[in-house]
Amino acid sequence: MKPTIALVLFGFVFITLTFISPAGASVPGFTGLGSLPGGDFNSIAKGVSADGSTVVGWSSSALGWRGEAFRWTSGGGMVGLGGLAGEDFRFRSSVEGVSADGSTVVGQSISATGHEAYIWDAANGMQSLKDMLESNYGLDLTGWWLKEAHGISDDGLTIVGYGCNPSGYDEAWIATLPEPSLEVVIDIKPGGDVNAINLKSKGILPVAIFGDDDLDVSEIDLATLELAGAGPAERGNSGKIGVFKDINGDSILDLLLYFDMEDMIIDEDATELTLLGMLNDGMELAGSDSIRIVPSNGKGGLADLGLLEQPYIPEPATLSLLGFGAIFALRRKRS
Repeated sequence: MKPTIALVLFGFVFITLTFISPAGASVPGFTGLGSLPGGDFNSIAKGVSADGSTVVGWSSSALGWRGEAFRWTSGGGMVGLGGLAGEDFRFRSSVEGVSADGSTVVGQSISATGHEAYIWDAANGMQSLKDMLESNYGLDLTGWWLKEAHGISDDGLTIVGYGCNPSGYDEAWIATLPEPSLEVVIDIKPGGDVNAINLKSKGILPVAIFGDDDLDVSEIDLATLELAGAGPAERGNSGKIGVFKDINGDSILDLLLYFDMEDMIIDEDATELTLLGMLNDGMELAGSDSIRIVPSNGKGGLADLGLLEQPYIPEPATLSLLGFGAIFALRRKRS
């Protein structure tokens, strides 16, 4: 935008005022979003993401003259979101809200039970909100009929709307979803089936996090990892935490961590341990593996390190130390 200059006459003094557009100001624009194919040309925009890149609304379509919810992006154009009744002759869906990043959409659609609130995302498509709350989070919504979802918070975790309560009256409701988390596969003491743990051990506990199509282990924030109250230990004098390598032979990068047994808080009745942490983008992750608590033999040998039943010593330095310890233990026994 060009600067605007104004000249003001004040007595015999000319004063020049220059107004300059702020840095990064957007260029004015206007775009028609079109309409879904197959129906009468008719569309209404009802919501927009925080950055303006995603628009949601309603349009006529080939699936029904009553209308279909849509999601529009500058790169993908207008895409229909479908409906809960499939291609039923009563087909209809509309949008009432969208999250700040444009990834989650809520509204109402015709279903087998009538008007019903829905939630949509790219991974799961359009789902009955009530069914999702009951199946994914175990909520008991017996007697409730969630008719319409009318709004969603910026983070996509709080949804509001109205429906018919168990007493038969229309009532406003609010549904709160937990922070999304990623379930990861871990292996305590990789290479063995019995994860024997001696609570009096003063050794280290190796734990592997396996990468897969959904998890790039290099994206894990190592500082956030915690197992039984302890963070991963540094390796020797290197100051590094963990080793990135393919552990299970699937050609996908994995992460091997070491935890100091003396720093861990494990109940004597524990049958599994859960590793918690976060990815670099803030998403939480969690993974569990079974363990078996074993008693100490009181001799301070390999059994007390909790490594006797399934040795997995990936580091040469660690192998040498344990080898010297075993030789020392044998000499003491012979003497």
